[in-house]
Amino acid sequence: MIFAKFLSYTFHPIVIPTLAVLFLFIGINHEIRSQSNLTILGVVFFFSYMIPVLVLLLLKRNGKIDSLSIPEVAQRKTPIMIGTFISCILYIYSLIILGDFYLSCFFLGCIVSSLLLYVGQRRGLKISIHMTGITSLVGFLVIISYTSKIDLLVYLGALILLSGLIAYSRLRLKAHNANELLMGSIVGFGGQLISIFL
Repeated sequence: MIFAKFLSYTFHPIVIPTLAVLFLFIGINHEIRSQSNLTILGVVFFFSYMIPVLVLLLLKRNGKIDSLSIPEVAQRKTPIMIGTFISCILYIYSLIILGDFYLSCFFLGCIVSSLLLYVGQRRGLKISIHMTGITSLVGFLVIISYTSKIDLLVYLGALILLSGLIAYSRLRLKAHNANELLMGSIVGFGGQLISIFL
């Protein structure tokens, strides 16, 4: 149970965009120490991690959500909408300011996934956002590896294993059932693949 909670908190969906930037820099550039890379990492971390944490704390304080894990489907609407808006900001930042193909694809995929999560939420589906997050990272690495012809098999293998562990942790914590985890995986991985064709 402790291990399951550790995985759920450590690889919370709001951490995924920062991990995507790290994987991009390590996978392609093999380093993250340049000033420009650190700036990009800082911007993504601020928008995708710091702002959501503050928003979730405010929502909890105002009674809009019961806990930071947002177990109730009805309470997921606002966080998903905020996540979509942040993904839009980071997509514009990646595409227009940075002109980075890979990051803009990733955040476009995040927008697609967020919209699918929103549709699911409106239909009363409790799609696993944890699985959406980690499988979007898997999809992102597949795109990088395929388009750049760089062998990222070790990273992909580690992420697939991590995806399985996160799925196990969500089941262990009784946060989701198998169907909800599967839907999350399809939404996350599929969102990244769709971004290539948009």
